[in-house]
Amino acid sequence: MSDNKILESALAFAETHKSIYTGFIHYKNEREVTRDVIPLVENVLYGIALVTTFSKERAEKGLAFLERLFHFCTEDGFVSYVHDFPQVYNDRANVDICLCLSYFLKNYAKVIPSSSRLKIESMREKLVSILQKRDRKRPLAKMDAFLFKTALFESSDLLVDSLPEYERLVLCKLLMGERVTLAWHPSLNVYTGPLVESYYKGHLPAESLISQIAKGGSVHRSALFAALLPKSGWRDLVTYEREERDDLFVNHRGDDLAVYFGKHSFVAKGAIDLVVSGDHIDITIGEFEEMEFFFTDYKESEVLVDGQKATAFYPEDTLTLITAEKSITVRFIAKNHPFMGHIMKGNRGNQILDQAKNFALYDHKILLKETLNNCTF
Repeated sequence: MSDNKILESALAFAETHKSIYTGFIHYKNEREVTRDVIPLVENVLYGIALVTTFSKERAEKGLAFLERLFHFCTEDGFVSYVHDFPQVYNDRANVDICLCLSYFLKNYAKVIPSSSRLKIESMREKLVSILQKRDRKRPLAKMDAFLFKTALFESSDLLVDSLPEYERLVLCKLLMGERVTLAWHPSLNVYTGPLVESYYKGHLPAESLISQIAKGGSVHRSALFAALLPKSGWRDLVTYEREERDDLFVNHRGDDLAVYFGKHSFVAKGAIDLVVSGDHIDITIGEFEEMEFFFTDYKESEVLVDGQKATAFYPEDTLTLITAEKSITVRFIAKNHPFMGHIMKGNRGNQILDQAKNFALYDHKILLKETLNNCTF
């Protein structure tokens, strides 16, 4: 996969969200399809991406675009959204834009005309001064992308939310030329880190900066950040965590569970223990009144109860999760805790729903409900 593909994906995302009326990227987040807000960070990244194409026409357009954005910087720094101007509510945009400009100058100063370079350097120095005043205990002298991790990861006042924490860490390490062991399963193409930061969009895991780095080429907001990476060399810094199996991965951390196989996943949230033996999983459940499990409803996947289609099951039954690539069996164990299971359609809680498809269902939902102790079947 060519690194140019990441850059073109970043530009494609920008063009998809760019208004024909304002010329800016209009974007809130994946959960909100809106044309009402203009974020500064994404627009600055777009301007930088245009310059790094090394196309004369695109570079001139990108530099002019950056200078236009600089007008939204007040004496307190950048607003997060254009409609906030001139009120700066926090330093999120200041931190991110300072990091982006620092890296941009460090790696592309030679291709930026001197008049534009001076304006960018002046803006970067202004942001450094603003951030230093905010964080006097940790002076941020010699601010550049290499030293800027101090602001990102050690100062509680300067933590940003433009990217989840793990993605910020990976990006900054790669920008600093450090080696990264990526939390990614290369055979299943799934994120293997903390599940609190993972989402689904439709039947498949949502794209992220980690997926851009691992496989690239997706028209997604994260491509704008990935496009900051050098044109070559950074892939040699990336290795992957070694997993026991290529065909199945179990991610169980605290109350979060996700079992990946093929293009499918089986997920839950709650106090559970599990034992995996080959392609069979025993799940032991603690105290509960109701507990939900979700299995991807994708490409004719099915849930069978003791080999038969059914909508209800009992503790002694075994479920088979069938996919085109692989099937696994599951048994639920709740000691001294009678329950009944129900199978229906639904959506997992971390599903990012398309507003145009509000009523679409992407999962088989397996619901366990506690029954009365004296209930017999």
